[in-house]
Amino acid sequence: MSRMEELQARKRAERTADSDMVGKSSGLAPAAPSTPGVCFNATSSDKGDGPPLVTQTELNVAAQGMDMVFDPTNGSSHYEDDDNEDDDRLAICAPSDIHEFVSTPFTDLGVVQCQIFRHKSGLFNSYPSYELYLKDGMRFMVAARKRKKTTGAYYIMSLSKDEISRHDKNFIGKVRSNFTGTQFNIFDSGVAADDKERMKNGSGELRKDLGFINYESNILGSKGPRKMTVALPLVNDQGQAALFTQSKDSPDVPSLEAAVGEDGNVENVENVFCLVNRAPKWSERLAAYTLDFRGRVTMASVKNFQLVEDQEDDRILLQFGKVGTDEFTMDFRAPLTPMQAFGICLSSLDNKLACE
Repeated sequence: MSRMEELQARKRAERTADSDMVGKSSGLAPAAPSTPGVCFNATSSDKGDGPPLVTQTELNVAAQGMDMVFDPTNGSSHYEDDDNEDDDRLAICAPSDIHEFVSTPFTDLGVVQCQIFRHKSGLFNSYPSYELYLKDGMRFMVAARKRKKTTGAYYIMSLSKDEISRHDKNFIGKVRSNFTGTQFNIFDSGVAADDKERMKNGSGELRKDLGFINYESNILGSKGPRKMTVALPLVNDQGQAALFTQSKDSPDVPSLEAAVGEDGNVENVENVFCLVNRAPKWSERLAAYTLDFRGRVTMASVKNFQLVEDQEDDRILLQFGKVGTDEFTMDFRAPLTPMQAFGICLSSLDNKLACE
């Protein structure tokens, strides 16, 4: 007997019992039970040891082949844990050295949850600053400020939220873009290879290239949602990232830019791994493109994104989204560094002439 037939039989039995009880209350005794040795108890009810009453809602749900209660074991007495359960748990971070923590690839299992706060400045919020905090304990990590009078976007990253300057000891890196805002580079605080004067004086280490972000040109949103590709240095089993110090102008050394073609396609470049933003799905009910952020994002924005290794992969390495007028969430996992994740989010927050 199917589940639907069982519920219908129970419903008919309840109706028969109800009619018998009505007859007894009217002075009409119910018919004697036809089964020998079985006594009919007119005062019994479903509130006792019997099964609960079948509701019309339960019948409607059963008619669609569903159950009222979700059983994750699917009727099995043994439930096998998902292989990614440990990888999806929240990571507990208590760094003793913030500089080392933000610049070192995260290698532990779990997701690091962070909050980003924006402070507006300038006409039309042209030169904002941002502060990154660990959600657990709201511990400050990195601040960033957009510089003025530059050709493209130029963000300075610092371990101090009070003094954000390239000439301060807390300066740890920067994010720069081209004029149209379709390409962004993430660098550490080292000296650029083409800065011959500073290199000659030995005033610092050679600058490291930490990430490259490419946005597909999409004027007025004519091509649908944003499409972004991110190239990052490959991290080995010991948690060490591949070293990239040269610009794309050096023909003998491959660069992170070389891993992303002009059309945004991923190229095969040694010691580079690439991420793409997860394609949102169109919702007929909402008449909008949607992504499942598992409750971590509450406001719609073209700047919200999730990064995966490919579109078939459900393992999200970085997600970013809006939760308030000037508040955002940033969740990342290994092998990204907090600095890389923050830099990618800054690129999404920045206004783009060719992408909006």
